[in-house]
Amino acid sequence: MELLTVKEVAQLKGCSDRYIKSLALNGSLVSQTTTNGKNRKMYLIPIDALEQPLQSKYYKQKYGEVPEQLRRSKEKAAPKKLKPLEGFTADQRDEIERWTQILRDWQNFRNNTPGSKAKVDAAFVKQCKDNYGSDFPVSKDILYRKQAVLKRNDLDGLIDKRGHWKKGKSSVPPEIRDLFMYTYLDERALTIKKCVEATHLIIKQERPELLPSIPAYDTFYRWSKECPMPVATLARAGEKAFNDRCGVFVDRLYDDMESNDYWIADGHSIDVITQMDDGSQQQHRLTLSAFIDARSGIYVGWVVTDNPSSDATLCALRKAIKKYGIPRYLYVDNGREYLNYDIGGMGHRTRKRHVDIKLPTPILSRLGIQMTNAIPRNAQAKIIEREFRNFTFLSQLFETWCGSNVVAKPEKLKSKLKAGKIPTDGELTQVVEDMIEGYFNQQVYNGKVVADRGKTRNEVYNAHLSKIRKAADEDLNLMMMRSTRMQTIAQNGVYVKISGEKIYYFNDELFMLQGKKVFVRFDPEAMDEVRVYDEDEKFMLTAPIQTDMMLDYFATKDELSHAMQKKRSYRRKTKEIIELQHENIVSQYGHINMLDLFVRAAKSNREGLLVTPDTNVVEMVIPEERKQLAAVSNGTNCTPVQIDRLRMIKNNER
Repeated sequence: MELLTVKEVAQLKGCSDRYIKSLALNGSLVSQTTTNGKNRKMYLIPIDALEQPLQSKYYKQKYGEVPEQLRRSKEKAAPKKLKPLEGFTADQRDEIERWTQILRDWQNFRNNTPGSKAKVDAAFVKQCKDNYGSDFPVSKDILYRKQAVLKRNDLDGLIDKRGHWKKGKSSVPPEIRDLFMYTYLDERALTIKKCVEATHLIIKQERPELLPSIPAYDTFYRWSKECPMPVATLARAGEKAFNDRCGVFVDRLYDDMESNDYWIADGHSIDVITQMDDGSQQQHRLTLSAFIDARSGIYVGWVVTDNPSSDATLCALRKAIKKYGIPRYLYVDNGREYLNYDIGGMGHRTRKRHVDIKLPTPILSRLGIQMTNAIPRNAQAKIIEREFRNFTFLSQLFETWCGSNVVAKPEKLKSKLKAGKIPTDGELTQVVEDMIEGYFNQQVYNGKVVADRGKTRNEVYNAHLSKIRKAADEDLNLMMMRSTRMQTIAQNGVYVKISGEKIYYFNDELFMLQGKKVFVRFDPEAMDEVRVYDEDEKFMLTAPIQTDMMLDYFATKDELSHAMQKKRSYRRKTKEIIELQHENIVSQYGHINMLDLFVRAAKSNREGLLVTPDTNVVEMVIPEERKQLAAVSNGTNCTPVQIDRLRMIKNNER
């Protein structure tokens, strides 16, 4: 086997000697250490440690030909195992979606633009640079590389992994950033370059010890771009610019709005007394949870339930999406059925104690829907409130119409209830279904856009529908799964709390993952299994419901025996893992006596501390009594005092 010096490898690779030496030092490149004629350390790299092209290049330069084993065609590598979409974090999935859309736009641009493909690609790259800027670089090489990766369905190749190993870490003192932001967020609106210069001057005059820690200009530029736009606009440009660029609009203009741009959601108590379908004669009022399209006013999704809840909201939204597609925005009030940590996020309901708690990605964010909350007690902002006033007409057609309050309650309601003329829940639900589809959605449009008046609401919806965002049923089920807060895998696995009761899910994999923090997603309509995700929302496994370990007090002997047998099996599996670990060490070193191990270490440490004292540094300590005795006798011999110890002992005993 031939050995090459660092200089020879550097010439083959076309890099510096220092770089090759650093690879040998950190172990990235296999090497052997020896000394040269001057007794200095040197590194020798085996030829087999280099890449195959470098080996061929070396043999061709030295011998004029390449060995036969290097000339053989390289065997095809095993196909790369593709990573599913759920194997990425939420941020990585956003990056994948972004690149997929860019590549789709690129292909459409190439097909619809005449001219050479090279010029067309250059024009598209320029367009991307204008749209995305320097924060998201796009070039022809990147487009071709990403397109090739996407054709192989290798989603991992669309992720930019540079710099993630040190993400969130910085060696720059926070005082430097604070001083820079002080100069940047100023009404003088100095350029970034001048703000950096001012920061240097402040540090030089006030904090000279920070001068060696000042970062490069790119760091200051990144800090300026990380500053929120509303903050920078208000501080640098003033209130008028803030209101023009970042202020929230109050008036609603519907002329430029398209169908499925905005959906508005709310709940409405139906003013009809019904009885349950199970024959229990229990009387109550049902609630309509509905979504309407803001542009046309049609009902896109609805469900009739006992009480408004987050599950009812999701059921109505799922029904709407399956038929009409996914909207861009959702306008809702501040109810708990919308401001929920796993549906739309907590919003303004977030408390200080919840800020540092990591929550799952809300369902609306997974669907790409942006939620907007109305100002409290501002019903005029939601047109669905006015639409529900029209819905009252349907309630008045029923015999058991009860009115919205005591004043509006009919006089004959009590007698009709006694006569038993009460519709069931199923009858009312069916009427609502038929009336919404065939009556309310077919009404004449009377909204704010004058040009559309005279058309039916369905006609207005179809006329202004330019694009439908759809999702496959399987993907939609995954995106609309509810999620628990972060929980720790316990002895019985993970749980989902339903009506205050914990339902546990468990399998062998969860048993070995106890102590890990995870999110649990579940489908309220299919509670037989759940999906478990790690802290970064990466899919881990599917866990079934645990039924054989949940027994009541009247369980049979066989059921108890089966549960105890399963409990013992997990202990046995854990014990086998421990024994296997011990056998691995005993087979190599034998049984290790821990007491003997520490005693031998103590003796070794003790022997190392024994030293022979130097007589020149020894200081004798003399008792004070002897010093006084010597002073009295002036150096002459005196009769020592006799002490009767036996007498002293007897006195002590007495």
